[in-house]
Amino acid sequence: MEAKDSPFSVPKWGPTSYVRAFVYVASGMAVSVQLFVLLVLLTPLAVVAPPLFRLISRWAVGVVTSWAVVVWSCFNGHVRFVLTGDVASLKDRAVFFCNHQTLLDWWFLGLFTWHANRIDGYKIILMHYLRNVPFFGWIAYLVGFIFFKQRLAMDQETLASALNPIPTRPKEPFWLFIFPEGFLVHKRNLLRTKDYIEKLKQEHPPPSTKYIPRQPEHVILPRSKGLWNIIQMLNPRDAVAPVDTFVDLTMGYWPSSRGYESGLYPEHAYSPINVFGIGGASVLSEMHIDVRVLDKGLLRTLKGLDENDFDDWLKKYWEGKDDFMRHFHKNGTFEGFSRTVDLGKQSLPVHEQRNYTDMGYGATQRSGFTVTSDGKVVFTVFPKFKDILNLGIVLVLPWVLVSVFVRGYLF
Repeated sequence: MEAKDSPFSVPKWGPTSYVRAFVYVASGMAVSVQLFVLLVLLTPLAVVAPPLFRLISRWAVGVVTSWAVVVWSCFNGHVRFVLTGDVASLKDRAVFFCNHQTLLDWWFLGLFTWHANRIDGYKIILMHYLRNVPFFGWIAYLVGFIFFKQRLAMDQETLASALNPIPTRPKEPFWLFIFPEGFLVHKRNLLRTKDYIEKLKQEHPPPSTKYIPRQPEHVILPRSKGLWNIIQMLNPRDAVAPVDTFVDLTMGYWPSSRGYESGLYPEHAYSPINVFGIGGASVLSEMHIDVRVLDKGLLRTLKGLDENDFDDWLKKYWEGKDDFMRHFHKNGTFEGFSRTVDLGKQSLPVHEQRNYTDMGYGATQRSGFTVTSDGKVVFTVFPKFKDILNLGIVLVLPWVLVSVFVRGYLF
């Protein structure tokens, strides 16, 4: 496949940029304030009728997503979404782990769920400081999004509180998104990764057999404890409805700013100001998402690994994701990428590779994979009737409830 030239250019603000930015902010505040008021008024249901409040919370997530769909279609409707891989294999209950490039990754995951008709059943693991973002952060907290402080003891407690009940609720939809890297791809974080690798080399010189990660260029090394705990908590032995579908998502923005060459990394190239305020095809014309559902046998094997072996597996797996992103930055598509070995198996400890094979698992992945156009889905974002209905309800219902409460209190 021939390399595809990236027409990315540093965007400049024009007269319409301020209008676009104002509409995004103003409409977002209008919807989020109304929705926050509604959730606060209905919060007592979390005590007296928890299933009903969870249903309302899922609807609230759908409302925010519907707003994102409507406003995105008005100003960025030209952006093509290209999905490749196991797009047709997604289940109602699944965990997705993704590479992390920009502050807008969560936005595009929301649009991904919209296309898959899952806007009222997903959660995202976010950094703790985002909980304090007025209205949007408060709403995310009320509806059960998970906030990490990247402190093991506190995060484990947070995860346990949020996830332990999930395997007991078979009828409730559940999509969970996590960014194992924890931070964005940027020069400073790549340097931190390099320092970490050098430290490992000093601590484990030859002839040590300790796995030493390869220095990445397009991703940063993932942190494994969050994902390891998620696998354990969602798949206990006595689970009524375990969540045993785990999906590897790889996201790529095009045109590529090719930060590893230009020094302009995605964090700045595709910042909210550039994408929402300036827009245009020179900033973003295509959003590519590759979907890889992990083999169930591999997941069973991963569940049995201790934390250290799982950490090695994930870091080795991420080397493959680095290769995947290198291909994307060069070609502007994930199509044509080929992996001749199954990293899901090859990244395991030797004794686990043997168990993985002997148990008959992983047959569909042992030869690796090639990204083809088979099953590829291309779409642009345009509101559905449900999106308009969601926004209509959230703009009217809070006023109805407030008037009812006021009348009941005064009269």
